[in-house]
Amino acid sequence: MGIFRAYRFDTIREIADSVRKDFTRNPNQIPVDVERIIEFGLGIRIRPVDNLKSHLDMEAMLSKDMKVIFIDENSFNSPSFDNRTRFSLARELGHYFLHKDFYKEAKFDSPEEWINYLMKLDPNDLEWYEKHANEFAGRLLVPINPLIEIVSTLHDELKSMGDAAVKRGIKDPEELMKWKRYAIASKIAMKFKVSPQTIEMRLRKEKIHIE
Repeated sequence: MGIFRAYRFDTIREIADSVRKDFTRNPNQIPVDVERIIEFGLGIRIRPVDNLKSHLDMEAMLSKDMKVIFIDENSFNSPSFDNRTRFSLARELGHYFLHKDFYKEAKFDSPEEWINYLMKLDPNDLEWYEKHANEFAGRLLVPINPLIEIVSTLHDELKSMGDAAVKRGIKDPEELMKWKRYAIASKIAMKFKVSPQTIEMRLRKEKIHIE
């Protein structure tokens, strides 16, 4: 990798777990209060900005001095975008904890300049920059222990659903596993206040055993 530290995903997960441990009363309590971590734990302001998404195709961004997270105002104020907004805020926290050196060196004073700055990066660097933040956000909002515990309670239900899927013709093991991950995610996502896609990703990346 170029300008970004080459984090292992295991290390990123450890950092996310440490943030929950240091800035929440119970690191395994869900849903994780990401706004409280940002504003009261770290003293970072959350500042809604009008048309950030529609004008710049950007949900959120961390200021250069890392004291403010700008968030699209329409999304922030809309309950239907709550899960998406929570993930966007958690991603910016990922940049805060993982990419401080980068922000110190970056040169930008506005969202427009930030977009232009990112577009000049090597595509491989930009890809890792985003992957780091996504992995941090996923682990922060979906703690591993509650995830394993909740999935374990679905054993009998998943077995019945799996048997029904096989009867309907889903026999390939990989396809059946994808179907089970989808079924789990659809059922439990609201417990964590994240999207089903985020739960599916955590099940896969955390290699949660599913019968």
